[in-house]
Amino acid sequence: MRFNIGFHLRRWLLPVSAALLASPAFAHVDASHGFGFGAGLAHSMVGADHLLVLLATGIWVVQQQGRMRWLLPALFVLNIGFGTIAGQSGLAFPALEMGLAVSVSITGLLSVFLLRLPFLPAALLLSLCGALHGIAHGLEIPATAQFPAFAAGLFLSSTALMLAGVALGGRIRKLAGRHGLRTAGAGVAVFGAGLLLNLI
Repeated sequence: MRFNIGFHLRRWLLPVSAALLASPAFAHVDASHGFGFGAGLAHSMVGADHLLVLLATGIWVVQQQGRMRWLLPALFVLNIGFGTIAGQSGLAFPALEMGLAVSVSITGLLSVFLLRLPFLPAALLLSLCGALHGIAHGLEIPATAQFPAFAAGLFLSSTALMLAGVALGGRIRKLAGRHGLRTAGAGVAVFGAGLLLNLI
């Protein structure tokens, strides 16, 4: 019997999204764990918003053509780095948590509608999403932190999550096709919408 990944995605992805909404979703640094490389490495796994936006972006980019498959995720992760530096420098963004929630929904909806955007708008959109998440990380790090080490760990773990999203997207597309990609995107979009509703 063939394993129906589309059925199983529908069966557990949306409930999991709802369950995540019941727990803290935005990433915050825990001072008890220090602020070095290890803390940065773990930080991408702490907030569900950051985790899902990276995985969802990876799932979406497998639907793109040619060099966009690696240029877009590279831009996303690079802008996480730039945003982290900007946030650590004190740059604030109005309604930042709302922006993070919107970014989660948008990256999910890209797969729901199987959008193939031209490079420039896609690059601008993902660069903005990455920068917002980077700013949030940077603002949370105290001035006494080992910033270069923390930023290196964060960058490395964010890159790993993006690659995991690309691998996951490729697997879903192979086993369940377009319907599986839509279902995965819908779960992320629902989670982002729930975050947004909690902030309103």
